[in-house]
Amino acid sequence: GCSDPLADNYWDEATECDDGSADNCCQYTEPVLINFGAITNNTMELLIDTPHDVGGFQFNIEGITIIGGTGTGGLAADAGFTISTNAQTILGFSFTGGVIPSGSNGVLTNIEYEDIEPEGEACLFNGVISDETGNSLPVQFGNEPETDPDTIDSLDDCIQLP
Repeated sequence: GCSDPLADNYWDEATECDDGSADNCCQYTEPVLINFGAITNNTMELLIDTPHDVGGFQFNIEGITIIGGTGTGGLAADAGFTISTNAQTILGFSFTGGVIPSGSNGVLTNIEYEDIEPEGEACLFNGVISDETGNSLPVQFGNEPETDPDTIDSLDDCIQLP
């Protein structure tokens, strides 16, 4: 069986696959990609590239204070999502069952922010992306696979602020 804890078919007692390899039998669900887009001194695009229908999202952005209490525009607005924010968390979902369709790639939403530290960095982490029925989907922040989406991988989860 599969011994990779990130695999869909992980088995904690597995030591090797039937073919003798460490992970040739592991199966993975393609993740939803979340990343930073264009950033100005007080606005930020958040991007999504999803192979799945997305019914909701929640994640944190460390290093900034999100202001305005909401996100605007993008694929989330097109899907009829309600977007709420607090200091570092953004939450979006539809009260009417709308989804961001699979194959969507572009701006998820736009937020306004203030730097916590001048010319600091912003980092994406601690994310949950769900399908239309509320089941969790795998999420990847930045361009590199996550070892743990609840922690910050400074190689690609962060971006330098202007």
